[in-house]
Amino acid sequence: MNEDRARDRPFSIASAFAPAGPDRFVGELTEDWYQGRALFGGLTASILVRAMEAHAGEGRPLRTLHTTFCAPATAGPAVVVTEVVREGRSVAFMRARLEREDEVLAIATATFARERRSFAESFEPPRLALPPVDEVAPGPEALFLPSFSRYFQFRQAIGQEAFSGGAEAHVGGWCRLREGPVRAEAALVPVMLDSWAPAALSRHPRWAPCASIDIFVQLHRVLDGSPIDWLGYEAHSAHLDSGYADERATLYDADGRAIASAKQLIAIFD
Repeated sequence: MNEDRARDRPFSIASAFAPAGPDRFVGELTEDWYQGRALFGGLTASILVRAMEAHAGEGRPLRTLHTTFCAPATAGPAVVVTEVVREGRSVAFMRARLEREDEVLAIATATFARERRSFAESFEPPRLALPPVDEVAPGPEALFLPSFSRYFQFRQAIGQEAFSGGAEAHVGGWCRLREGPVRAEAALVPVMLDSWAPAALSRHPRWAPCASIDIFVQLHRVLDGSPIDWLGYEAHSAHLDSGYADERATLYDADGRAIASAKQLIAIFD
């Protein structure tokens, strides 16, 4: 598939299931968004976020998301079923599952909460310092191996590339969706946080497939829907044992301010 063809189902289309009731959404999973033999986990999480947002309504932005990938989400029609677990004046707890013919492919729990004011908001966490985008070369090619990656652009500025047998599991740089500036929204967060090759693969001496087992995402800011383009990214892996690696990643805006972070468990098959 060439780059133009790859834009036939950009993120804005692929992540949007159509409502078929207040708690039911229907859509199609396609091979162009595959990672290996099934749908890329970041897109799966974004599909679930969009459905829960539609059910929850406006006024309470997404704060946390925990997605577990239960079975390979292969191409074909699928359904998202959403549920309000508990709802208060300020906070709503929701649950969603991606299904096909009564088989659960993925499940998610999420917290939606209204904004609050706090004296601690003057605290300024450290910013990510990256070279300007134009000074970083595209790639490396290892980031473009899965099918879904043709929808993204990467410019790695921190650490060594995947499968290079490097000394540490630490990567980072710039990334964006090829479809151009997109809306800054909650559904964008998991797909961007999961788009890079895991940091642990930088230490791996040869190519090896991997898959996300689960991902927990925490949003640090409310996204206002304004256009957003290049985003900063940094990830570390501290543990690799028995075929599983941890991943702690953070997504930043163009000014180096943190947008969201994720903790992920990844299976590495070799």
